[in-house]
Amino acid sequence: NPLWDEFSFYELTEVMRQREDLEFVRILNNIAIGQVSDNDVRVLNTRSVNATHVPREAIRLFNTNAAVDRYNRETLDSHAGSEYRYTAKDFVVGNATDFQRRRVLNSVKSMEHKDTNGLWNEIRLKVGIKYMLTSNVDVGDGLCNGGTGILERIVFKPGTTEPLRLFLKFDKPDVGKKKRQEQENYMLREGISRELTPIDRVSCVLNYSNKLEFQVVREQFPVTCAEAITIHKSQGQT
Repeated sequence: NPLWDEFSFYELTEVMRQREDLEFVRILNNIAIGQVSDNDVRVLNTRSVNATHVPREAIRLFNTNAAVDRYNRETLDSHAGSEYRYTAKDFVVGNATDFQRRRVLNSVKSMEHKDTNGLWNEIRLKVGIKYMLTSNVDVGDGLCNGGTGILERIVFKPGTTEPLRLFLKFDKPDVGKKKRQEQENYMLREGISRELTPIDRVSCVLNYSNKLEFQVVREQFPVTCAEAITIHKSQGQT
């Protein structure tokens, strides 16, 4: 194609991402050409740790969703403190018979979260556990899909144990800054730390069917347990 003649060629010869760790760059280059030395192996092995030495704030990475789900489930089971569950509120909007409503609302309970804009049918909540945002709440405020933080407080509906609002301490202090400012008076009145960001329930239309005369709307907290995530998900965060 003659269009390629309009391009100039520049060969990149320096690793930029790890440029401040020259030894690591050298090891990566050796791995790339298949000439790993005994010293390279020794250096890499110094970063091999067992479960007892992993920092509490670290997120575990697994290569399958099944392994992630298992680790998160076991962590929630073993973590001290009270557990609260919140089941999504699904409702039908449009022209639907009572039979259609019952059938559809029962069907969407088992939908994959990828088809529900990241809103799970049920979430388990425990203070002190890491959670991840599963949808874009406010991209300009940093509250976007993949953001992680620790659940520090749950506000309940008066007189019940139904979660009404979640408060997360995000890993990055700028995340949720605007949201915290908007709720500053409320948080001050309730004695809630200004480091915590309020997360409310959101609503979305589920991708159920475009052939019907009605839609299914789900209301849920846009979070999921993130003590572990997939390697694929972690790469998307960088």
